[in-house]
Amino acid sequence: MQATESQIYSHHHFLFPFRWDILPKGFKKIQKKEDIPFNTRTRLESFLTHLIPDPQNPVWEKKPFKIEKAADYNEYVYFYSFARKSIYDSQDAINFGYETLGYFEYRLSGDSTYVIKYLYEDGTNDDGTKKIKEETLTLSIVGITLHVFNNGTGILSYNLENQKAEQAAKDKILLINELGRRIYPQFLGEDGKVGKTQLAFLALSITVTINGVPWEEDFSKFNLANKKISEQKTFLPPAYIENLFVQKSFRFHIEEDLGQSAILISRVMDDRMFFLCWYGNTDLTNSPEVRCYKSWDWWYAFIFGDKHPKSIANTQMQEEHLLKHTYARWSEYGTLYGMSSDSFVSLSPTAADMVANDIPRIDIQMNTMYYQIAVLCLAQRACILKFSAEISNLPDLFGENHPRNKVLKQAKEIYWNYMQFKNKIYLREITSQIQGIEIYDQFHHIMNIPAEVHILEDKISSLYNYLTLDKGEDMNREVHRLTWIATLFLPATFIASLFGIGLVTENTRLKGQTDPNILNAWLIICLAGLLISGVFLVIIKWRGIGIFYRNITSKR
Repeated sequence: MQATESQIYSHHHFLFPFRWDILPKGFKKIQKKEDIPFNTRTRLESFLTHLIPDPQNPVWEKKPFKIEKAADYNEYVYFYSFARKSIYDSQDAINFGYETLGYFEYRLSGDSTYVIKYLYEDGTNDDGTKKIKEETLTLSIVGITLHVFNNGTGILSYNLENQKAEQAAKDKILLINELGRRIYPQFLGEDGKVGKTQLAFLALSITVTINGVPWEEDFSKFNLANKKISEQKTFLPPAYIENLFVQKSFRFHIEEDLGQSAILISRVMDDRMFFLCWYGNTDLTNSPEVRCYKSWDWWYAFIFGDKHPKSIANTQMQEEHLLKHTYARWSEYGTLYGMSSDSFVSLSPTAADMVANDIPRIDIQMNTMYYQIAVLCLAQRACILKFSAEISNLPDLFGENHPRNKVLKQAKEIYWNYMQFKNKIYLREITSQIQGIEIYDQFHHIMNIPAEVHILEDKISSLYNYLTLDKGEDMNREVHRLTWIATLFLPATFIASLFGIGLVTENTRLKGQTDPNILNAWLIICLAGLLISGVFLVIIKWRGIGIFYRNITSKR
């Protein structure tokens, strides 16, 4: 049953950015994916084929953007027309062949929930040991979406609603964000188990039920005794991410030679997903802390995804962080926005109070245009990490089995895709609305995107310049060889021109000259002698240089 606005206390979006590469049938587990051309590994239409192998009964549906309600229109016109090409999967883009991304929605046909079970300390027992209790947080899944970009990056998103009054307290909101976005343990205890992590900030389990089918992840597979992790396989995707992809078509690790084409998915962040959260609490927005947010402990924890207490113990640093990470344009009205490298949050009155007092619907804005801004910035960050990984791995291809021309071609493809990224995804401005301009610009600087783009550009240019220089040296060596060959035949050419192009005949012999056969014989002998002498001199030259070099180096 659809919840009413008064029953929704907060919205939570957990976003998982990733890199993807299409690997062909027969790909060997010891093979490097960089052996395959970049454009071949990142074909958007091939991703679609793997994601939806059965178009008659798909679990994922491709959803080009359509204006069907007022919120759709308001969101669409919010952005510049050129920016929409990087935000929306539109039918026009498909028709005219400039498709930058594909947008997909997971088919939900029944009640679906996101259940977080966690442990917490509640005093001590009679024997002095800590009293550990268990509690559950339940969220409704209103959508599961997938943005896939044509340069080998993507963003998976769980879109959730908090509809329970007992989960409306501000500390419960912190717990949902802290625990719900974890995808693997940040550390293991000394016993090699996840128990201590689960007491710190990892959920005891996360169970995602989709269309009545539960997927439970208790993270026990990370216990060292289970022997499922290794140096090459430290990331084991949780069930609620892994099961969203067709098992035969997608891989998170290549453990054996591929019997069929598959898509390799690699993470780009740490043990946490990016989260976007709107929290409606009128009492909290009327509190004095909103006006003095620089020293507000709860606001710090809300922005940075901490549960109580906050993850900082320095007042001056806390104030500096909150000034940098807070967008406070509407703080006098009780509305705050906050952002970090892995979060975007908003505090406002409840949806019912915003309607009653004719206040702009912050919750709708967070779920539409601000959600799209967050996705775009996160996509930019994922693209930068994708290209950085490609550039870092490309030098590994140098060697006898990888001709320079092949490596140069790979570098050119990466550079071409990087230029597409700069022109179509890395946009310096996406809207004419002043608030959108300010939030987008603040997001860019907090994520350090402009600086990372500059560093990436230097890496690409340096690599490409090196490959071009290396190829230029090959060309110089070829020119040098041709010059020596020309030098070799220069004396013969000179003699031939001195005697004339043709040989002497009876008709061309003048009176009193020597018999033509004798002249021709001497001419051929001279030319052959010059040719042999030239070859001999070249051999002596290069052998002499080699002997001289070996003598010099042997005396060192």
